[in-house]
Parts: sequence; structure tokens; C-alpha cells
Amino acid sequence: MSSETNPLSAYSDHLVRAVSRGGESTVLVDARRRIPASGIVYLADQILTADHVVERDEDISVLLADGTRVAASLAGRDPGSDLALLRLAEARATPAEKTTTEGRVGEIVIALGRPSPGGIEASLGIVCAGNSLQLADLFGGVDGGADDQRHGEDPPDFLVPVCVHRHRLRA
Repeated sequence: MSSETNPLSAYSDHLVRAVSRGGESTVLVDARRRIPASGIVYLADQILTADHVVERDEDISVLLADGTRVAASLAGRDPGSDLALLRLAEARATPAEKTTTEGRVGEIVIALGRPSPGGIEASLGIVCAGNSLQLADLFGGVDGGADDQRHGEDPPDFLVPVCVHRHRLRA
């Protein structure tokens, strides 16, 4: 059966295209002592990431999807919503396409991240709590944001910043 007539193959191909497109706007953020985190390109020179992963105000860098490393500085942060905004030294990143639709409970989403120079990572899940971006991983567990204690520590950083839906990023 060809992928044109096999709905699972067609769906899988669609997911691959969505991850590829979303991956263009998903970056690696190096702003803490050990493990890097992920971020979303908001504007060509601005990266949105989780506040708890920005442990220093200087010597911050961002690895773009094309492998280019760009210096960044902290433009602002809001610990209450666990968001930080970084400004790139050069406006050369590909901004995410913003969605105008509201998330719906039960909607299938893909959480993307670039937690290492090795490339993009993806996790399939569903929206399980309105527009709060709580995701139920289809392989178990719920990511409820920065206070998630599912693993006894902060949630996996690649689940925090971005969901792809219909090739549009929702932050």
C-alpha cells in the first residue's frame, strides 16, 4: 500500500514536514552551566526561551537551525511566567509563524526542541488543559510547565517552549 492510500503513512509524512518546518525556528540556547536548552525564534533577532534555563546574563550564545552560532544578550525576563527574551547580536534567525487559532483540549501537537547540537527532537502529545499549554505525552505523563514535578525536577526543556500545530508555532 502506498503512502498516498495509507492514512498512517500520510499522517507520518505530514508530521515529518511539520517537524522540519518548526525546526527552522527552534534553536539551542546556551545560557547555563551545564545542559543547553531550547528556544523559539520570535523575531529575526529575538529568541523566546524558559527563564529557568537562563542562569547567566553574559556569555550567552544561540545555535541556529543551520548550525550557525550567534552571540546573544538577555533582553528581559519574567520569572512568574517562566519566560526570557534574548536578543541576538545579528538578526539572522528564521522567525516562527504565529498561529491565530486557540488550542483545544484533545488537539494533537508536536513539542519540538533543540537540546543539543545533534539536531531537532520531537515529542507527540495532546493538549490536555485548555490554553495553558499542558501537554500529555502520548507515551505517558503530563508536562505542566515550569512547576511540573513528574520527574522530580524541571520538565524536559524541549517540551516547554514550543508546540507545532498545522505547521504554525504556538508559544
